[in-house]
Amino acid sequence: MSLNTAWFLLLTFMLAGYAVLDGFDLGLGAIHLRLGRDRAERARLIDSIGPVWNGNEVWLLGVGGALVAAFPTFYAASFSGFYLALMLVLWLLLAAWCSGPAATLDLSAWAPTCRMVLGA
Repeated sequence: MSLNTAWFLLLTFMLAGYAVLDGFDLGLGAIHLRLGRDRAERARLIDSIGPVWNGNEVWLLGVGGALVAAFPTFYAASFSGFYLALMLVLWLLLAAWCSGPAATLDLSAWAPTCRMVLGA
């Protein structure tokens, strides 16, 4: 097995790990408004993903680092060509990450907006 094949398999494993493990977080965030019957139940749903929410984004950082190390030309072409789309995804992930804790607080003026960001 060549070095390119080994890096490709590692990247495939890391992207599959992100897709499987973060699918739970993003999926629950998308349907928690329909699953929870009241505000307390929705808060319990959001609290259930709290311990694993940040850990799953580490997979994306690992993929970015592996792309730089293994395939720098592909990394340069893809990140420069899709810069706007990647920044949009980054800001949306950041908005979802920030709105998780704030959506469960009743005192927050931003709680309705945060619930909408998580449910969209």
